[in-house]
Amino acid sequence: STTSPLPPLADILFKQDKNLSDRPRLKGHVLDWLQPVLGVPWTLIRKVAGLDGYFFLRYIRMNVRITAVSAFWFFLLLVPTYVTGNNGAIGWYHLSAANVKANDSWRMWMPVLFMYLFSAFVIFVVKQEYKHYLELRQDFLARGSAHVLPQNRYSLMVESIPLELRSDRALFDYFEKLFPGKIHSACV
Repeated sequence: STTSPLPPLADILFKQDKNLSDRPRLKGHVLDWLQPVLGVPWTLIRKVAGLDGYFFLRYIRMNVRITAVSAFWFFLLLVPTYVTGNNGAIGWYHLSAANVKANDSWRMWMPVLFMYLFSAFVIFVVKQEYKHYLELRQDFLARGSAHVLPQNRYSLMVESIPLELRSDRALFDYFEKLFPGKIHSACV
């Protein structure tokens, strides 16, 4: 079995202290876990989880951000608009456009305004995350990672090799002629 070059997350978070009695204990509250989890720096998450895990968590964070902001503005703008619509809707329909009278035009413009603002916000947030992704992805492609051998970034797979080049030595010699001093190895 191979060992990971990185220690487990718990050891990193608790300064690699193996004594269980020194680790923080929950006080019995339901949300006591929230502060330690949200307090983990993004650089540590990227280091421990890798680029894929890091961006998966960033994706979840982005969706929570979009949902929280849109819910806030929904309750601030749309719910009062719908509740005061006086169209006689009952139940959950009282909180929707069904409670707005057809001739009440300013109330019908509120959802349109909300949708434009919401769409602009989503585009802004996605663009921010995309820029961050591009920065880290380009850095990864340029410098690699501690987990990936540098040779893997420069490897090629060649298909439809002619019969006369279907040996390791023949293929190596062929590419060495094309790119002198640049070939590490060849494997058929």
